[in-house]
Amino acid sequence: MLRKKITLIALMSFSFFYTSCSSDSKINDKDKKTVDPKENVIPKGYITIGENSIYYNCIGAGTPTVILESGFGSIADYWVKIQELTQTYTQVCSYDRVGIGRSSRKETLSHRTGENIVNELKLLLDKLYSQNIISDSYVLVGHSMGGVYVRLFADKYPEKVKGLVLVDATHEEIYNKIDMNDHELNKMTYKDYTDLIKKDLNTYYPYFNNKLNLDEIEKLVLNQKHFQTFKDESLEHKNTVNDLNIKMQKYKKQLPAEKIKNLNYKVSIIYKSKSHTDHDWEIWENLQKSLQDVYPKNKLIKSSSDDHNLHITDPETINKEIYEIIKVFKN
Repeated sequence: MLRKKITLIALMSFSFFYTSCSSDSKINDKDKKTVDPKENVIPKGYITIGENSIYYNCIGAGTPTVILESGFGSIADYWVKIQELTQTYTQVCSYDRVGIGRSSRKETLSHRTGENIVNELKLLLDKLYSQNIISDSYVLVGHSMGGVYVRLFADKYPEKVKGLVLVDATHEEIYNKIDMNDHELNKMTYKDYTDLIKKDLNTYYPYFNNKLNLDEIEKLVLNQKHFQTFKDESLEHKNTVNDLNIKMQKYKKQLPAEKIKNLNYKVSIIYKSKSHTDHDWEIWENLQKSLQDVYPKNKLIKSSSDDHNLHITDPETINKEIYEIIKVFKN
């Protein structure tokens, strides 16, 4: 059983457990997309979904469009390093889910289930496509619980998905292997939350190399709306994970030929290295490896970083895997 510290890191993926790391993976200059500045418009703004305004930020040009899905409580800004790298060869978009960051949450009673989140994402992408902002095919990148959301999306809309990149993603059988200590999260007060976030921001913010405005980030995440939405999403964690588990069972029982027909896209599975505090890390690694039983076109990568937030600590590895999927459609 994983210790409570590891569980909270997995759930509270908005925290900046940031360490410096390096990678040898590089994109060849000849493969980078050169875009006329006039054509490379940076669409950044809001799309209305129901009663809510959803914030999005798309940069670069090209297809398929890369869609970045955050873990619990994370805002679009935390993908800044990935977007900076990926926009050199295709379009890449981050966004804030309902109630997170810059996105509003006027429907205060709306449940933060995986089904609702997937439906809201589909509506957002459809509206962006109708306004000629993005393409209608995607490579989905999901970190932590965001990995569950993108897998649910791919299961529901497989014709739109050209590939998945799972970044230390939550596994559908996690509740069968690990005590998630959900009751501890339920006890979290707003003061507990703000104390933790302020400490993390003060400690790890410098590693963003001034790419983000600290005052603005604090305003986005240190408020009751963001805190309540984080808790509401986490309260649906078990139900959403179990929903994915049920959906994935059908693929695990299929023969390889059937899987290839139904899951005809590439999947890169990236997970963190072991740290000296992760005494039961092998459970997490085995769960990541077992994703190979679901997806026939898979690639398993162990990051050099031992941090859960690999989109911050090891953006180069994630970018390399995005590029490997994207380049197939450019040849």
